[in-house]
Amino acid sequence: MPFVPEKFILVFTSVFILQEFTVSGFERKLMEEINYRDGKIKMMSETETEYDSEQPEERVINTQPPEILQQLNDTQLIEGGDATFVCKIMGKPRPKIAWYRNGKRIKKSNRYDITYGQDNMSVLKIRVTLPEDTGYYTVLAVNSVGKATTSAQLYVDKLGNIDATSFMEPESLKKMLKRGKKGKVSDDGGVFDAPAAPQFKKIPDDLTASEGTTVRFDCLVTGRPAPELDWYRDGILVHRDDNHKIVVNENGIHSLIIKFVSRRDAGTYNCLALNKAGEDRFTITLNVTPKEEKQPPRFIERVQNFTVKEGNPVTLSCHAVGMPTPLMSWQKDGHHVTPTHDMRVNTEGGRSALYIEDTKLSDAAWYQCTAANTSGSATTRAKLVVQGMFWIFKPSSGQLVSWGSVMCLSSAQRHHASSSTELPFRI
Repeated sequence: MPFVPEKFILVFTSVFILQEFTVSGFERKLMEEINYRDGKIKMMSETETEYDSEQPEERVINTQPPEILQQLNDTQLIEGGDATFVCKIMGKPRPKIAWYRNGKRIKKSNRYDITYGQDNMSVLKIRVTLPEDTGYYTVLAVNSVGKATTSAQLYVDKLGNIDATSFMEPESLKKMLKRGKKGKVSDDGGVFDAPAAPQFKKIPDDLTASEGTTVRFDCLVTGRPAPELDWYRDGILVHRDDNHKIVVNENGIHSLIIKFVSRRDAGTYNCLALNKAGEDRFTITLNVTPKEEKQPPRFIERVQNFTVKEGNPVTLSCHAVGMPTPLMSWQKDGHHVTPTHDMRVNTEGGRSALYIEDTKLSDAAWYQCTAANTSGSATTRAKLVVQGMFWIFKPSSGQLVSWGSVMCLSSAQRHHASSSTELPFRI
């Protein structure tokens, strides 16, 4: 007969979390840090304290490492309610049990009630839950020949911040459940509820979602005993992980939640509800549209230089592309352009145009258009020249002679215009 210690010591140690907690990593750490030597099972704890089991490990001939026969289930409830995690654990010798939240040991207290009965059911009950109770809960089972773990997630919704789409009105829920109940039957042993096959009372619709968004499918099912639900995508069982959550809230709404949906999640989903009285199922389709790749803006049509006579209209335009579609803005000599009655800006998509109905000499400037999105920005600039008309007064003849635009005067003309006999001026 193999050596079995009279008693053993569980020494639980802390897990220092430097990065975001992952339950799979913690379970792996639990399994790796358990050592069996010198007749003792040891694992270090956050308090460095040894916990002697009250009962010595029983002597058995046919040993069996711990086995999780009923896994923990994710749970969602409203702040203030009681949360209960239940799992079934077998093993020979009878395993010792430890519970954790986000990698830290849970000790029995007024709020935490931990039991492991002769029916091999281990139960953790959390009284009057708070939002900070949200997290991953792990149970560890250990005996002298092995160990096993199982984990689930608890969601605690704050009062007043509950998504109304996640729950049903209490009266509606009662009516649906009432319609799903069968009559009671009696026999010599007394009165009991007849088994009832599962029946879905509420199922989700087909859905099309953008890649990277959150997807949620809610359903309500009745049956006696309470049916177990499994989700399948294209015939393959959907497993719980950091991105895929399968939960049931206190109102009996079962949900499949995909935190960040990807194109791999697209497909046909089947939900199967099963109990000893029968089964029911439904099928829905999830389509996932690919995320558009981000591209910084670039101009495919740039602003052009313009020369215009004073009083005439002018249009400065450009066209930029990018993903997402860039926002457009205009600047005049480095100052933001605010549209007015005389200067209008029209932007549609990546096209933008600046209109000046009646140009003035003060409109002459460098104009710049900026295209910007979340991936970057680009600019294009051009010069607007406004020609103002000037006249020359000749005292000798007493006549006004048109000289042309000031922007067109040559140096010789400007010298001649400055003489005392011929004076240029605007009218």
